Amino acid sequence: IGSMTVSVLAFEALTRVKGLRAPPTGRAPGTSSVGRDDEAIVVHVSTLLLEGAHLQDPGVENVSVEVEMLDLDDATALKTETLPKGDGKRPLTFGFRSEVRVEAGSAREKVLRGVLKSTNGDDADVVFFVYASGRGGKGRKELGEAVVSLRRMLDAKRDERDVTLSVASAGQRVGTLSVSVFALATLARVMG
Repeated sequence: IGSMTVSVLAFEALTRVKGLRAPPTGRAPGTSSVGRDDEAIVVHVSTLLLEGAHLQDPGVENVSVEVEMLDLDDATALKTETLPKGDGKRPLTFGFRSEVRVEAGSAREKVLRGVLKSTNGDDADVVFFVYASGRGGKGRKELGEAVVSLRRMLDAKRDERDVTLSVASAGQRVGTLSVSVFALATLARVMG
């Protein structure tokens, strides 16, 4: 009769449904690989598990995560979708992946080089802010934050793959966040 060749593009959906961990691709899904792997910082936000009083707080119905680094501001921060807070027994699965391009000779490359050389270690942090909101998105507030240091990644010569970070506010742990940051090739090129 004949033959048919098909492609099934379902990995992103499966990671969200099953909480599977995706292997690093050097790029965000849905983007072309026209750039080089050493020209991007790839961020994955896998899961969030809230703890403590926020689970019983009626003003906290939904949560989201925003990722800030380098020259990203509020308008360009990487943002996950907003999910119901859950019951605290199972982690919320975001399955979020995105990349920040750092092309050779770009303004962002200069910013990255500057923060890696800075004496202020916080400048080279990738910060994951956890936000909560009430019904209909009202009453948005920051619950806490977690941090991955690009400088420590460069010193250790490894990407942060499937790490579990404590989300804290004012020294109090409010949950855990599972993330990956793939940046070593870019960091090495920028500092090379």
